[in-house]
Amino acid sequence: MNLPPAVLALLSQLLAQEERALERFLAVLEEERRALLAGEAEAISAAVEEKNRVAETLQNCARQKLLLAAKSTGKTDEEAAHVLQEWMQEPSLAPVWERIRTLAERCQRANLENGTFIRERLALNQQALDVLLGAQERLTTYDALGTTRLRTATRRPLGSA
Repeated sequence: MNLPPAVLALLSQLLAQEERALERFLAVLEEERRALLAGEAEAISAAVEEKNRVAETLQNCARQKLLLAAKSTGKTDEEAAHVLQEWMQEPSLAPVWERIRTLAERCQRANLENGTFIRERLALNQQALDVLLGAQERLTTYDALGTTRLRTATRRPLGSA
Protein backbone atom coordinates (compact mmCIF):
# COMPACT_ATOMS: atom_id res chain seq x y z
CA MET A 1 0.00 0.00 0.00
CA ASN A 2 1.31 3.39 -0.96
CA LEU A 3 -0.05 6.21 1.18
CA PRO A 4 0.13 9.80 -0.05
CA PRO A 5 2.98 11.62 1.72
CA ALA A 6 0.66 14.11 3.46
CA VAL A 7 -1.53 11.30 4.81
CA LEU A 8 1.52 9.30 5.86
CA ALA A 9 2.91 12.33 7.71
CA LEU A 10 -0.38 13.00 9.53
CA LEU A 11 -0.85 9.35 10.40
CA SER A 12 2.72 9.16 11.70
CA GLN A 13 2.04 12.14 13.97
CA LEU A 14 -1.16 10.58 15.27
CA LEU A 15 0.55 7.27 15.92
CA ALA A 16 3.40 8.99 17.76
CA GLN A 17 0.84 10.83 19.90
CA GLU A 18 -1.00 7.57 20.59
CA GLU A 19 2.23 5.82 21.53
CA ARG A 20 3.15 8.60 24.00
CA ALA A 21 -0.36 8.47 25.49
CA LEU A 22 -0.14 4.69 25.94
CA GLU A 23 3.24 5.05 27.63
CA ARG A 24 1.71 7.64 29.98
CA PHE A 25 -1.32 5.41 30.57
CA LEU A 26 0.95 2.52 31.56
CA ALA A 27 2.89 4.79 33.93
CA VAL A 28 -0.36 5.99 35.51
CA LEU A 29 -1.53 2.39 35.95
CA GLU A 30 1.73 1.65 37.74
CA GLU A 31 1.23 4.72 39.96
CA GLU A 32 -2.30 3.52 40.68
CA ARG A 33 -0.97 0.07 41.60
CA ARG A 34 1.57 1.53 44.04
CA ALA A 35 -1.14 3.72 45.61
CA LEU A 36 -3.49 0.75 45.93
CA LEU A 37 -0.83 -1.34 47.63
CA ALA A 38 0.00 1.50 50.01
CA GLY A 39 -3.67 2.31 50.64
CA GLU A 40 -3.13 5.98 49.82
CA ALA A 41 -6.60 7.31 49.01
CA GLU A 42 -5.44 10.68 47.67
CA ALA A 43 -2.86 9.07 45.38
CA ILE A 44 -5.47 6.60 44.15
CA SER A 45 -7.85 9.45 43.36
CA ALA A 46 -5.14 11.41 41.55
CA ALA A 47 -4.19 8.33 39.51
CA VAL A 48 -7.81 7.71 38.53
CA GLU A 49 -8.22 11.34 37.42
CA GLU A 50 -5.03 11.17 35.36
CA LYS A 51 -6.05 7.80 33.94
CA ASN A 52 -9.33 9.34 32.77
CA ARG A 53 -7.51 12.28 31.13
CA VAL A 54 -5.13 9.96 29.28
CA ALA A 55 -8.03 7.72 28.24
CA GLU A 56 -9.69 10.78 26.67
CA THR A 57 -6.47 11.49 24.77
CA LEU A 58 -6.42 7.91 23.50
CA GLN A 59 -10.05 8.14 22.40
CA ASN A 60 -9.24 11.37 20.60
CA CYS A 61 -6.34 9.67 18.81
CA ALA A 62 -8.64 6.89 17.66
CA ARG A 63 -11.23 9.41 16.40
CA GLN A 64 -8.55 11.39 14.58
CA LYS A 65 -7.19 8.28 12.85
CA LEU A 66 -10.68 7.30 11.70
CA LEU A 67 -11.36 10.84 10.51
CA LEU A 68 -8.09 10.89 8.58
CA ALA A 69 -8.87 7.54 6.95
CA ALA A 70 -12.42 8.61 6.08
CA LYS A 71 -11.46 12.00 4.65
CA SER A 72 -8.44 10.81 2.71
CA THR A 73 -10.32 7.91 1.09
CA GLY A 74 -13.88 9.25 0.91
CA LYS A 75 -15.10 6.28 2.95
CA THR A 76 -17.67 6.13 5.73
CA ASP A 77 -16.54 5.88 9.34
CA GLU A 78 -17.24 2.15 9.34
CA GLU A 79 -15.26 1.65 6.14
CA ALA A 80 -12.48 3.86 7.54
CA ALA A 81 -11.82 1.25 10.22
CA HIS A 82 -11.05 -1.26 7.47
CA VAL A 83 -8.81 1.31 5.76
CA LEU A 84 -6.85 1.69 9.01
CA GLN A 85 -6.39 -2.07 9.11
CA GLU A 86 -4.91 -1.89 5.62
CA TRP A 87 -2.69 1.03 6.60
CA MET A 88 -1.23 -1.11 9.38
CA GLN A 89 0.48 -3.07 6.60
CA GLU A 90 2.42 0.01 5.45
CA PRO A 91 6.06 -1.06 5.98
CA SER A 92 7.22 2.33 7.27
CA LEU A 93 4.48 2.29 9.94
CA ALA A 94 4.68 -1.36 10.95
CA PRO A 95 7.15 -0.79 13.83
CA VAL A 96 5.05 1.91 15.50
CA TRP A 97 1.84 -0.10 15.04
CA GLU A 98 3.57 -3.04 16.75
CA ARG A 99 4.79 -0.86 19.64
CA ILE A 100 1.27 0.52 20.06
CA ARG A 101 -0.23 -2.97 20.07
CA THR A 102 2.31 -4.16 22.66
CA LEU A 103 1.75 -1.10 24.86
CA ALA A 104 -2.03 -1.52 24.63
CA GLU A 105 -1.72 -5.16 25.74
CA ARG A 106 0.49 -4.15 28.68
CA CYS A 107 -2.00 -1.45 29.68
CA GLN A 108 -4.86 -3.93 29.49
CA ARG A 109 -3.01 -6.42 31.71
CA ALA A 110 -2.05 -3.75 34.26
CA ASN A 111 -5.60 -2.41 34.37
CA LEU A 112 -7.00 -5.92 34.86
CA GLU A 113 -4.49 -6.59 37.66
CA ASN A 114 -5.46 -3.33 39.40
CA GLY A 115 -9.13 -4.22 39.03
CA THR A 116 -8.53 -7.68 40.49
CA PHE A 117 -6.67 -6.15 43.43
CA ILE A 118 -9.55 -3.73 44.06
CA ARG A 119 -12.15 -6.52 43.94
CA GLU A 120 -10.09 -8.66 46.34
CA ARG A 121 -9.69 -5.75 48.74
CA LEU A 122 -13.42 -5.03 48.58
CA ALA A 123 -14.22 -8.67 49.36
CA LEU A 124 -11.90 -8.59 52.40
CA ASN A 125 -13.47 -5.35 53.62
CA GLN A 126 -16.95 -6.83 53.17
CA GLN A 127 -15.95 -9.91 55.17
CA ALA A 128 -14.60 -7.71 57.96
CA LEU A 129 -17.82 -5.68 58.00
CA ASP A 130 -19.88 -8.86 58.09
CA VAL A 131 -17.89 -10.08 61.11
CA LEU A 132 -18.22 -6.72 62.87
CA LEU A 133 -21.93 -6.44 62.17
CA GLY A 134 -22.45 -10.04 63.28
CA ALA A 135 -20.59 -9.33 66.52
CA GLN A 136 -22.63 -6.18 67.02
CA GLU A 137 -25.81 -8.25 66.90
CA ARG A 138 -24.59 -10.36 69.85
CA LEU A 139 -23.45 -7.55 72.11
CA THR A 140 -23.50 -8.12 75.85
CA THR A 141 -24.78 -5.09 77.71
CA TYR A 142 -25.54 -4.20 81.31
CA ASP A 143 -28.92 -3.15 82.67
CA ALA A 144 -29.51 -0.60 85.42
CA LEU A 145 -28.80 -3.22 88.10
CA GLY A 146 -25.45 -4.22 86.52
CA THR A 147 -26.72 -7.53 85.25
CA THR A 148 -25.35 -8.64 81.92
CA ARG A 149 -27.81 -9.10 79.14
CA LEU A 150 -27.33 -10.41 75.67
CA ARG A 151 -29.04 -8.07 73.31
CA THR A 152 -29.52 -8.26 69.60
CA ALA A 153 -28.79 -4.99 67.97
CA THR A 154 -30.66 -3.57 65.08
CA ARG A 155 -28.54 -3.27 61.99
CA ARG A 156 -27.44 0.29 62.49
CA PRO A 157 -24.07 1.50 61.29
CA LEU A 158 -21.29 1.30 63.83
CA GLY A 159 -21.04 4.44 65.91
CA SER A 160 -24.70 5.38 65.51
CA ALA A 161 -26.94 5.87 68.47
